[in-house]
Amino acid sequence: MNFEELSKVIHDIKQPVSNIKASASMIENVIKDEPVDKKAIEQFCGIIHRSCNSINLLATNFHDIINCRNRVMTANYSSCNLEEYITMYISSVKPYVDSCNVNLQTNILHGDVVFSCDYEKLTRVLNNLITNSIKYNTNEDKTIKIDIDVVKGNLMLSVTDNGIGIPKNDINKIFQCNYRAKNGISIARGCGLGMAIVKEFVECLNGTLEIKSKVNSGTKITLTLPEGSVVALNSVLKINEFDPDRIKIEFSTVIE
Repeated sequence: MNFEELSKVIHDIKQPVSNIKASASMIENVIKDEPVDKKAIEQFCGIIHRSCNSINLLATNFHDIINCRNRVMTANYSSCNLEEYITMYISSVKPYVDSCNVNLQTNILHGDVVFSCDYEKLTRVLNNLITNSIKYNTNEDKTIKIDIDVVKGNLMLSVTDNGIGIPKNDINKIFQCNYRAKNGISIARGCGLGMAIVKEFVECLNGTLEIKSKVNSGTKITLTLPEGSVVALNSVLKINEFDPDRIKIEFSTVIE
């Protein structure tokens, strides 16, 4: 990560730190009053929690990108039935998606297949793709579709939304650190590391990415992950692949 990228990350940390400082000062003022306004305290505590989540997410993404670029990030493979995985994943993120009034649809063409993958990284990729689809969607009827297929031993996973889309000139740039498409800057906050994480993780898994997008119509991002062999139909997916704290932190960017 170069100096310019680092300076942008440091700049993005300043806002949540300022929010925490201001909220702490407001709490100090509130507790001096009688009676104490508990609702006000809860409100300021909420700001502090969300700001801490933002800093945590920024630090984690920054650390992961550095590890990927330094080639010290490793893939830890496990095997899981695809339908079981996506069912567990949807169940984990459903409260956050529902709170954003999003219709999340899934289409699993070959769910009865066990696929070897680093499911923790795949979950992080999905989190970033889905939160972006939520943040950059101004439609009243927000829809996100997840399509899963296995073609010649390769996992094909697509996330499609009906959001604002990506301008043609920005499509090849959105995987850069700190880059945000110009039509999305005024719609949602962000530090521009999410899609960089997607790219780095998919490359760590020896996969590829394809983007199809049209302004005001939506975006479809397809990742293709290779697999050595299809194993027996039993699951050994680790429970930490769906760390609730990790999911909460990443989805906090869309439920503030």
